[in-house]
Amino acid sequence: MKEFNRSRIGGRRKAGFKGLIAGVGIVCGTTSINAMAQDAQGDVISLTAGLGVTRDTNVLRVADGTDTRPLGGDSMADTYLRGSLGISFDRLISQQRLQMSAEVDGYKYNQYDEFDNLGYNAGVNYDWVIGRPFFGRVGGRLSQYQPAIQDRGLQQGTTDRNEVERQTLYLNGGIRFTPSWSAIAGWDLDRRRNSSSLYSDADFDYNSLEGGLRFAPGTGAEIDFVYRRTAGDYKNLQVNGPDGLPLLTGPRSSDFDQDALLMRVSYRPSEDSRLAGRIGYTKRSYDVDSTRDFSGITTGFDVEWAQSGAIQMLVSVARDIEPDDSAITASYADAKSFAIRPTIQATGKIKLTPFFQFVDRTYKGEGSAGERKEKFYAFGIGANYEIRRNLNAVFDLRREERNANVDSLDFDANILSAGIVARF
Repeated sequence: MKEFNRSRIGGRRKAGFKGLIAGVGIVCGTTSINAMAQDAQGDVISLTAGLGVTRDTNVLRVADGTDTRPLGGDSMADTYLRGSLGISFDRLISQQRLQMSAEVDGYKYNQYDEFDNLGYNAGVNYDWVIGRPFFGRVGGRLSQYQPAIQDRGLQQGTTDRNEVERQTLYLNGGIRFTPSWSAIAGWDLDRRRNSSSLYSDADFDYNSLEGGLRFAPGTGAEIDFVYRRTAGDYKNLQVNGPDGLPLLTGPRSSDFDQDALLMRVSYRPSEDSRLAGRIGYTKRSYDVDSTRDFSGITTGFDVEWAQSGAIQMLVSVARDIEPDDSAITASYADAKSFAIRPTIQATGKIKLTPFFQFVDRTYKGEGSAGERKEKFYAFGIGANYEIRRNLNAVFDLRREERNANVDSLDFDANILSAGIVARF
């Protein structure tokens, strides 16, 4: 589970951002609200648009006292605009279901204009059914974004931000052999590419196959028992170690094979309560340097329930091995996380969303080298005020902190956002 505000979607096409703002008109910051227009045939189209402004006291996510002049600014703080425009389509076709969505997201900074960026996120999903026994899902997603925290670039004193392009494809299916039991199988591909050469050793293709059984007794519960095999293919050799210097052993491969036995659970006992997640045993073996290998329990669960008619609770817990998004050189982090996010309907027009998140990471991808460790905290509150049926004002106040065993990687930041969201 990533930080709530970890990534800022976008690339760096400045002219495109100006066109976006002109075409959008209005929306948001950190909140997205979907509205739906439905025609007589049952087609559902959701449109959102908006504009917001954010004040960030540490937009670079650097330690206190850092000289920011080599990084392109006179201070750690900056103010930026965010524009957003999105559309989604959802239609039932007999027993089939087609879903499509697309969003563009643009940022314009006041001081650090080298970080101006425009990104996108688009996907398609098709749930298919053939008769009673055969069912499945096929789809994919394309995205481009700019991570908020980029340790390597900051350490080397460059303002050239890294952009990430991500593509995912998936295909799975099943066949029922009793009313409650099915055999299931699937394939998925996760591909990542980085624009900066500093991050080229984090370019990867994760190719996965899985198979197993599904138990769905028709009581609101669905349980999968699967074996999953993943081949991790890194496109470039790792050259530098955690100190930023060339590895003494020379460049090395980060390719790996991973096996996992998983149980996935989905249970909805009522309209306002839900349990969804997975737990299993994961073993990863690297082609080079077995001290980097991982084996252990991995899990992640979301629990949602109504505390009262006005309060909805969401609690998330997880233990995962995450790919290297912004660390110095490690190829993965062992991350344990907890988050709580209640939704409070304070009045008929005001909705509040306080939250707290904690992530404890140990970067183990360097094997026998000294491990980097960090604790990340994020907490705050969001507010949504309904101005009229299709127009909302949104506010968000949050604080982020990272405490690492490398002092130069500590940071804290206060972020205040305000904007308006239009829905059509």
